[in-house]
Amino acid sequence: WFLAQSIASEPAVSEVAALYRRVGFNSTHIPPCPLGDSLGKLGVERCTQPFTNAFTFPGEKPDDGVFRLADGSPLKQAICPSEVYLEGEYFTKKIKNGLFRRLLVTERKAEQFMINWEPAIYIGRGCFCDRCKAEFRTFSEVDASELQEDWPTNITRKHGDLWNRFRSWQNGRFMETLERTVHELGQEAGIDSHFIPEVVYSLLTDHREDHGLHAEYNTLDYAGKLPLIVSWAPYIWYLYTDGPYVYQRGRHLCVHTAARDVRSFLADNFPPEQRPELIAFPGATYHVATQPE
Repeated sequence: WFLAQSIASEPAVSEVAALYRRVGFNSTHIPPCPLGDSLGKLGVERCTQPFTNAFTFPGEKPDDGVFRLADGSPLKQAICPSEVYLEGEYFTKKIKNGLFRRLLVTERKAEQFMINWEPAIYIGRGCFCDRCKAEFRTFSEVDASELQEDWPTNITRKHGDLWNRFRSWQNGRFMETLERTVHELGQEAGIDSHFIPEVVYSLLTDHREDHGLHAEYNTLDYAGKLPLIVSWAPYIWYLYTDGPYVYQRGRHLCVHTAARDVRSFLADNFPPEQRPELIAFPGATYHVATQPE
């Protein structure tokens, strides 16, 4: 992203954009910048990332829209999940009709939202706001007096599995709301826009329960509600070490088996009409080199 933003003056912007299009690329992951504008004019689909890792959203949040820890203190970089899926005032005004509308409709800086989805920093941390407390009560049917007495820490100790299922359910509704919001805004602009999370492939396999993110972010709670998912990794090479053209016997076999396992997992768990389409990184990595052939 920083490299794309550093190309800001003519004729460099036009020349780089024209070269990118000429060699056959029709899509890119790029922030709002002059190069992105030029690529858009050439018909290149632009994926951008206005937030990341689930709840990390830019800007100041109001007291009733911020993610709260167990002691009640705000985690200022994060938005409350129920603020999003219940479409609260802050989300509706500042995110949906502010940031998202600006990117997709009024300024048209992107066609898709492709978002890295590694919310490990939020595992076990909440949100513990009053609204999420009420949501947990409805979801869990825990006795109101017990909830009041034990909230928040003792509840998560006594009902850990139930709390994890609730958090995963929240994440599913959160992602479903983002997809619906992005798609509706795209329709206003006359484009087929989607929220596309970038999920590590191991969470999309039968071995997902071994991953630390599984308990609070179970794939089965969201994959059937999304049209597109990026399944990333395993990484088989890294920039400045041994690039994708260096031959090593069996090197690409793990990429083949990962793709096979992900496709099988989705086919086993979702009927065709609910099964998301898959995107993978070229060369099995996110680094700057690709394999256009």
